Amino acid sequence: MISSELRQRARQALEQAYGAVPAVDARNYRWNARAYQEVLYELLGVLVPSTAASQSQLLQGKRVLDVGAGRGILTLAIRFLGAETHAIEKYAFDHSTSQMFKEGNEQEILALWATHGIVPYVRDFYEMDTFIPPASFDAAVNLEVIEHLKAPKHFLDAIHRALKPGGFVITSTPNYGRMQARLRLLFGKNPKIDIEPFYTLGEQAFIGHWREYLPAELVTMHRLSGFEHVRAHTFCDPFYLLKKHVSPWSLMQAAIHLVSYLLPDARYDAVCVGQKSRAAA
Repeated sequence: MISSELRQRARQALEQAYGAVPAVDARNYRWNARAYQEVLYELLGVLVPSTAASQSQLLQGKRVLDVGAGRGILTLAIRFLGAETHAIEKYAFDHSTSQMFKEGNEQEILALWATHGIVPYVRDFYEMDTFIPPASFDAAVNLEVIEHLKAPKHFLDAIHRALKPGGFVITSTPNYGRMQARLRLLFGKNPKIDIEPFYTLGEQAFIGHWREYLPAELVTMHRLSGFEHVRAHTFCDPFYLLKKHVSPWSLMQAAIHLVSYLLPDARYDAVCVGQKSRAAA
């Protein structure tokens, strides 16, 4: 557990990031604030000694890789905390493979990253070992990426290679065992709801959720890729839909989220943290 002061600093950096991006992005991704917060809490928890909480740049001197950075809100927050930040993202900027993540203003986002000193790689995740030097980062984060990948082991192996000995990986992804998925299955519905784009777009153009994972599966995957001291937990913001609008649907979802806190590992999202061995070459 990190201190309340570090949590506050993480939230401040996130708000600074929301203020830096185009208004449409701040609005569209405000719902994801809790996931961003959880990753930032974990990042500060593993990289910042509690005695350093009063420093102005908490992550100064640290190198952090954001793999699958999307529109870059989390990336900016990490940068505002002082880290040298590198970001890999193909599908938000290069739409030659698929239109699924086309939102516009791509050049404005890349210019914003450049303004704040973020190093961008508009490249595929699977090519990391061709442009990311080994043992070069103190930490790597990936938020809602691994569920989109056909070869998650290749992905985690590449992150392991990119980390310095003793470096940390933080993976956040929707929890396949979330309460909503359990209820959908109970009532005869598929827990995943993106069958139409999956079926119609085909193998190359579909970049949605190929597979989702349980917290225990995330732990197993990270261990199989060589990480140590692996742990995972689930979380959610029960009221995020109510913050957008009040309706019978949002009230029902809030109730489901609240009930999820009564069951083990039933909350909407999962975060997994692992460490590369300090003895690793």
